[in-house]
Amino acid sequence: MGVTDPLDALRLLDSEKIDVVISDIDMPQMTGLELVAKIRRAYPEVVRILLTGRGTLDAAVQAINDGEVHRFLTKPWSDEDL
Repeated sequence: MGVTDPLDALRLLDSEKIDVVISDIDMPQMTGLELVAKIRRAYPEVVRILLTGRGTLDAAVQAINDGEVHRFLTKPWSDEDL
C-alpha cells in the first residue's frame, strides 16, 4: 500500500497497521524529516526509512536524531540495501 502525500500517510497510520514507512526527504506540505519525526513520536514501532537524492551529513544526523530512522539511503539505492 502506498500514498504520495505525507498527510495521507499520517491518516493511514491512524487507520491501518503499518510496519514500515519509506519516505523521500523532499515532499510537499512537510519534509520527510518532519514526517518520520511525527511517526516516531506517535508510532514508535513503525520502521522508518528515508530516501534522498542529495544526502548531506546534516540531513542524515537530523534523520537519526529526530526520526530515529532505521536507514537513510541516497538515490539511486540498491534493492539489496532497501
